[in-house]
Formats: sequence, C-alpha cells, structure tokens
Amino acid sequence: MTNPVEEFFGTSESNDVPIYMKLPEGKTKVRVLSDKLVLGWEGWYQGKPVRVSPTETLTEEEKALLDQRTRDDGTEYTSYQQFGACLVYNYSVEAVQIWEFTQASIKGAITQYISDPDWGDLREFDLTIERTGKGLQTRYSVTPSPKKPMTDTVKKAFASTRL
Repeated sequence: MTNPVEEFFGTSESNDVPIYMKLPEGKTKVRVLSDKLVLGWEGWYQGKPVRVSPTETLTEEEKALLDQRTRDDGTEYTSYQQFGACLVYNYSVEAVQIWEFTQASIKGAITQYISDPDWGDLREFDLTIERTGKGLQTRYSVTPSPKKPMTDTVKKAFASTRL
C-alpha cells in the first residue's frame, strides 16, 4: 500500500529520496527550513502512525486500541508520545525532507537552541544529529554549526519543493 502523502507529493526531487527523513547511524547534517515546528501526539495503529494536535489527546479507550510494542527485555508497552516535525534540507541526500522526532534528547536540544538568544531561529544555522547505538541503547545528540546564510542550493531546493 502506498503512503498517501508520498502519493500526493511524490518523493523528494533528488533521486527518489523518501519525503520523511530517517536518521541512519552516524552523523546527519540538516538545515531547518520551517519557520515553526509542528507539535502533537503520536501512537501507532495497525502499523501506521496516528497523530493528533497538541491540544487534543486520545481517550484511554482509544489508547487501548494502539499497537503494542515489545522492549528488548520482552515486556510490551503502548507507544504514545509527543512529537515535533519540520521541513529540513538533508545535506547527505541533497533534498528537502520532513523530519519528525520523538526522542527526548532531540526535543530538549531543539528547545534549548530556540530558547537561547545566541541561537534562536533554527533556520539560521545547520544542525548535525548524531545517532549511536541500537535498540534501547540508541542515543542522539544535536550539535549546531556556526550561524551562516542559507546556501543558494538549499534555497533553490526549498523553493521548488511541494511540501
């Protein structure tokens, strides 16, 4: 079954890159393009994401319908968590993608940079996200690069995207 978002928008214009960014192990450098982050709550139902706005919440009955996940130790749990999302230019695939993140370490770093007057607007500098480890041992760090203007390549990619 095709993803309706990808069906409408297609894939990114560069080499059929998926529109959602998946962080591989190692470092990924991006430039945030969105002027605001989209925030909300996310769970999974029949293998597909269910998202609601930050002002809404699922009832306990609705949460009970969400998919169960299994931890490394074999215990099951229902995944229902806050997410943030924005458009980014991913330098490694040279394309505009949607970056959705639920990890507390990423959310904390993003909040810190937005709140810090020395950093502020995420569109004014690149971010390098590093993913290490596997499973429950996966860790993320977010490091800003010095502020610099957006390159013409990034501007052109953003201007031509349908996202």
